[in-house]
Amino acid sequence: MKKVAMFGFVCAAVISMAMVACGPNEEPEPTPDDGTEQPAPTPTPEPEPEPEPAPLPNISKDVPECSIAEFTNWQTHFADSDIIGDFSGLCFNKDHTGFVGVSNYNGRLYNINFDGTREAKEFVRTGKDFEGIALDTRTGIYYICEEGGNFIWKAEEVDGTYVASRVKWVEGGESDGLEGITYHDGYLYVANQSPATLFVYSLDHVGAKDKCAYSFRADFIKECFSDLWFDTTNNTLWAVDAWGSEIVNFTIWGDFIARFDVKGIVPWIEGICIDFENNKAWFACDSSGQLFSADIVRKN
Repeated sequence: MKKVAMFGFVCAAVISMAMVACGPNEEPEPTPDDGTEQPAPTPTPEPEPEPEPAPLPNISKDVPECSIAEFTNWQTHFADSDIIGDFSGLCFNKDHTGFVGVSNYNGRLYNINFDGTREAKEFVRTGKDFEGIALDTRTGIYYICEEGGNFIWKAEEVDGTYVASRVKWVEGGESDGLEGITYHDGYLYVANQSPATLFVYSLDHVGAKDKCAYSFRADFIKECFSDLWFDTTNNTLWAVDAWGSEIVNFTIWGDFIARFDVKGIVPWIEGICIDFENNKAWFACDSSGQLFSADIVRKN
C-alpha cells in the first residue's frame, strides 16, 4: 500500500509539472513609454498614371486628288543686299502682310515683304540651328524647329519685342535632325530630315504635351525632308526635298499623292509657303539665299 501510494504521488507530481511546462507562455512586459514619438510607416507611392494619348486630327483618311496642276512663271525677288545667308524656312506673318523667314545661321528670324524687300535687322537671334518656321494662327506664336538638338522653339511677342524660348523636344528625331514645320488647327507637323519622318503634335493636349499624336516614315521623300506646308484646300501636306529638287504632296496619314520636279529651277530649296487665295507659291533657297516665287495652276 505504501509503494502504491508513493507511486501515485510521483505520478501526480510528474503530471503537474508537465501541465505547467505545456501551459501558455506569459506575455512579455510592455516597453515603458518614454514619450518619444515613433515615426509613421512610409507609405508606398502610387505609380503615376500614363498620360492619355493625344487625339488624332479630325481629318479624313481618304486620299484626295492633288489640288495643284503645276508650278509656273518662276521668279526671284531679293536684291543682292537682301539675300539671307542659309535661308531655311518661310511662313506668313501674323498680319498676312508679308513673311517671316528663318536662317540657320545663328538662328535669325527676318521680316520680309511681298515685294521681296526685308528689314535689314533680324528680330530674333538665338545662335541655334533653326531650319523651319510655322505660325499658330490662333495665338500669333511662331514655332521654329532646331536641327541640332531636335527641339521646337517658340517666338512670341512680349511688350513689343519677340522672345524665343525652347518648348518641346521631339522624341524620335534622328541624327540628321529636324528640317521643316507647319501648323494647322492646333497641330504641329514636324519633318525629320533623314530618314524622312513626320511627327505630329497636338498643342492643345496638355496631358501628353511631349508625346506626339502619331508619326510615320515618309518613304516617298527621295533624299531630304526639307520643309512643310499645310494645304487647307484639301487637308494635305506639301514638302520640299532639297537634295532631290522636288515638291511632294501627300496626306497627313502618309499616303503619297503627287510630285513636281524643280531641278534646274530652284537650287537647294529649303522653305515653302503657299498662298492658295492668290495662287502663288513662295520658296526659300538655302544655297543662294534668294526668295523664289511661282504661280500655281489649280486643278479644276
